[in-house]
Amino acid sequence: IVQVARMISNESILLAFDEFVVTDCADALMMRNLFDELFSQGTVVIATSNTAPEDLYYQGLNRHYFLPFIDTLKRYCKPHDMETKFDYRLKKADAVDVAASRYVSPLGRDADAYIEEKFEEFGAGKPLLPKVIDVAFGRTLAIEKTRGDAALFDFYELCDGRLPAFGPADFKAVCDNFEYIFVKNVPELGEENHNEARRFVTFIDQVYDRRRKLFLSAAKSFDELCIQNSHSSAEESNLLSVKELKTAMRRMSSRLGEMQNPHWPDA
Repeated sequence: IVQVARMISNESILLAFDEFVVTDCADALMMRNLFDELFSQGTVVIATSNTAPEDLYYQGLNRHYFLPFIDTLKRYCKPHDMETKFDYRLKKADAVDVAASRYVSPLGRDADAYIEEKFEEFGAGKPLLPKVIDVAFGRTLAIEKTRGDAALFDFYELCDGRLPAFGPADFKAVCDNFEYIFVKNVPELGEENHNEARRFVTFIDQVYDRRRKLFLSAAKSFDELCIQNSHSSAEESNLLSVKELKTAMRRMSSRLGEMQNPHWPDA
């Protein structure tokens, strides 16, 4: 770990992290040594996070081993609280033209027809064909419905663990190969279907980061799609994985709202 940190420091004097979060036990245990060496080499670290430093990896396994890293982080990085009730992403969605909407709800025949119509429109008259795309390390992925730069998926095709599940590399490959991405039948998301929710959050992150144009049909509007209250016990709701998922879904809802702007991603 020390050697890796020195290699990083030799290449970069500044490291910037967006959405800084710690959820994995192995990551938590190695971060102290990694960042101790980075800071000792004079590397500057800037990060944004939805979690205050003292709450990182809260209730995580063997967290007491992680606590010295928090002290190190607060010693070298000065926290700034940017708490606000205003979502600046959603400001961009205020003037969305319904006729040009990229997000339709509720689910049903009308929603299906709208997505299919837009898929054909943005497919620029190209024929409906399957396509095989490269993923990584020689692995490929078969996409059943494509039209030129457009691809159409069902939510369960992307996120249902009972099928061969898409992973981050697959989502990245989809974004690298298609400018327009269409997804039908997105259900309400929460703890009850947390595995599917996590995959969908990862998918949206890839679409957002790679500035692709996304069209969705969903059970609820983007600001109501994620169920924040569930039937889980208080103890279950306080688990690190559950709390992290809720935070990630709030970010996802915000990003979905921003992407409704008809000028996205140029706005």
